[in-house]
Amino acid sequence: MGFSAAISGGIMMTMIIVVLIMAIPAVINANITTSRAYSERAQLDSEYIKTSIQITDLQALPDTDIVNVTLSNDGSSKLWNYQKFNVLVTYDYIPDPLASPQRITENLDYAGITQIVSAAGSWSITGFIDDNIDPQILNPEESLTIRGRLNHDIAISAELVAVTISTDNGVIVSKAVIL
Repeated sequence: MGFSAAISGGIMMTMIIVVLIMAIPAVINANITTSRAYSERAQLDSEYIKTSIQITDLQALPDTDIVNVTLSNDGSSKLWNYQKFNVLVTYDYIPDPLASPQRITENLDYAGITQIVSAAGSWSITGFIDDNIDPQILNPEESLTIRGRLNHDIAISAELVAVTISTDNGVIVSKAVIL
């Protein structure tokens, strides 16, 4: 009777060890994946905290489809991934001559770094101000100028034009100009 108890105990211990050996890699893999996610999140949070931007100048005129913006970097991180920026413009336009003005918000597409006026519905970087360190990278204490071309002319009776810009790491800034 004692021998059978020892054998059954040995079988149970062997099964427990086999189950643990099979489960440990999955647990370790899950821990590694979770650790990577926490690390990436911490890096994104750090970039978010270090990023600070301001719209220092906004120019828009009625009866045109052009908006000019000066964006300044007052944070401590470099900004360079412009194709992941979002530029939203809210303005009044007249859909047809007999209609009253309607307010619309457009999400403009990035058209690159160029002096040429971008196509309708897009924005481009037309220049850098105090670009002393890295060419075409928005370092701290530097500014850039953005020209957006809207899909419609701003209505002559428009009350305001508002621009919202978000960076690739989620920092958002807005400014409105009363016409």
